[in-house]
Amino acid sequence: MYRRNQFSKKCKISIFQKYRGDKMALYATLNENNHICIYPDNEDFLGVQRMEFPLGIHLLNFMYLDIDEINMAYTQVIDLITQNASNTKISMFDYIEMLQDLMAQIDNSCVYMHFYTQMLYEIMSETPTSGVERMDILEKRMPDTTVKNCIYVEHENANKDKKLKTDRYIGIRKLASVIDEKKKERYIKFYHYVREEIIADIKRKRAILKEEIDYIYKKITNSQLEGMSNAQKIYVLDETRVIENKQDNFYINKPFNVFYRAVPNLDERVEYKTSKDLIDVVKRDSTEIKELYEIKDMNDLIRFELLKFVSSDIEFKECENCHQYFIPVNRKDEIYCNRPIKGTEKTCKDIGAMNRHKEKAGDIPGEKEYWRVYKRYKYKADRKIISKSEFNQWNYMALELKQECAEGKIIVDDMLQRIEVFENRKKVGKK
Repeated sequence: MYRRNQFSKKCKISIFQKYRGDKMALYATLNENNHICIYPDNEDFLGVQRMEFPLGIHLLNFMYLDIDEINMAYTQVIDLITQNASNTKISMFDYIEMLQDLMAQIDNSCVYMHFYTQMLYEIMSETPTSGVERMDILEKRMPDTTVKNCIYVEHENANKDKKLKTDRYIGIRKLASVIDEKKKERYIKFYHYVREEIIADIKRKRAILKEEIDYIYKKITNSQLEGMSNAQKIYVLDETRVIENKQDNFYINKPFNVFYRAVPNLDERVEYKTSKDLIDVVKRDSTEIKELYEIKDMNDLIRFELLKFVSSDIEFKECENCHQYFIPVNRKDEIYCNRPIKGTEKTCKDIGAMNRHKEKAGDIPGEKEYWRVYKRYKYKADRKIISKSEFNQWNYMALELKQECAEGKIIVDDMLQRIEVFENRKKVGKK
């Protein structure tokens, strides 16, 4: 999950989401300061939460998603709908709020998840209302999925209950309580199949995106690309796709639907009845007119964000510790990212600073030798082989000798002989 205070104040993409029927579009605009802002234009059931972040951040979020966490999150969505929907002890309001919060968490962790989240919800709402596993929705939303090998098929006698379909999240709860157990088990099995296909599609898309970003930004690349701009590289990459692989262009020569819209959205005219009321609302909400790009699916979002990023003066850099891409925040020559290292409280930048200190320490006479002996004595103190006071007394003496060695007053061998007092004492005792 991202933290808003981590984001700088440079470029704004604003993205507005609206769910109408089977439409899952996002609307995006790029402002002059290269910042992405995402917020809903209405209080829709599955609307993404307002967020703001630098251009390119969610591309990286998608590339380095924790697959296990996403898999678990979608499992929780399925469990919540299939197990708690018919629970009369939970109010309708609480149930909807729980579902909405869970889905919002997934979408806000990475905006690219929005399309998967809404597709899963659409399938889980339409399957019980239709009376069949809605494989057709999966095929439409994820054309590259392995549906040919799937046992689930559309039945001819599907029940098209329009009344239930108009209010999906209420309908899904009602149906969960009346559906027979055999059919329920079949549906749950299908939902988990969809979840597995989502995870497989994420892995496939990430692998392709990683190859493309490597092609554009990796230091060690085709020597023929030297001297070319990033925009030229992505053009060559895309045209090579056509020439060598006989595929369609992905980035180039594919138009977006662009239009102008009020932000925040004032389509629902409930707060004003006159021109004066409208003026008051516009002033209150600081309404602006924005140029918006329609983003119909995940491919559109990848294409939009990467093309805008390539056209900017920002660069992806490869961290010299974790070897993952990051966007420099303070200086362009940064070599470490700020990602936390799993299992620790430290970041790659922290580890990088420690490594630089060690490298620097290697140039100071007696530094490496002191730390080697220090670790040995610290081990003994921790296990009470020597007392804490003995250790502190030793360390005070050793630090003074280390300083003398660094200043050239004594040689390293003399320093070592004098700081290894306990070993020397032990040797003397044996004699």
